[in-house]
Amino acid sequence: MKKVTKKMVGEFLAETKGECNWCVFSFDKKTGVRDMAYGGYEFMSAFAVMTTQLANGLDVILTNKEGWDFSNNYEWTNHKRVTYDQMKDYQIKVAEYSFEVGKAKKY
Repeated sequence: MKKVTKKMVGEFLAETKGECNWCVFSFDKKTGVRDMAYGGYEFMSAFAVMTTQLANGLDVILTNKEGWDFSNNYEWTNHKRVTYDQMKDYQIKVAEYSFEVGKAKKY
C-alpha cells in the first residue's frame, strides 16, 4: 500500500483520460462467476453501482483500467467470464481514513 496524493490522482486521471478509472465487477456468491461489470470515469457512480450490487447479495470488486483490460482480454480469449478469484489480484482497496490505494495481496 502507498499513500495517494492529489498530484498522483491528477496524473492518474490525465494518464487514463478518464477511461474506466473506476470499474465495478459483481460475482455470484456460489459460483464466483462474474455477474456484471461497470466501467466509468467518476467514483460516485461506481460507488452507487457497488452498493446496489452488494444489496443484491453479490460479491463486489472495485478495480481500475488494468483490471478492466484483464477481464476483457480473458473473456474474449477464453469465451467465458472471469471469476472472483481471478479478479482479486486487480482489486483496489480504499482505506477510509488513510487514503491508501493498492492492489490486494495474493492469498
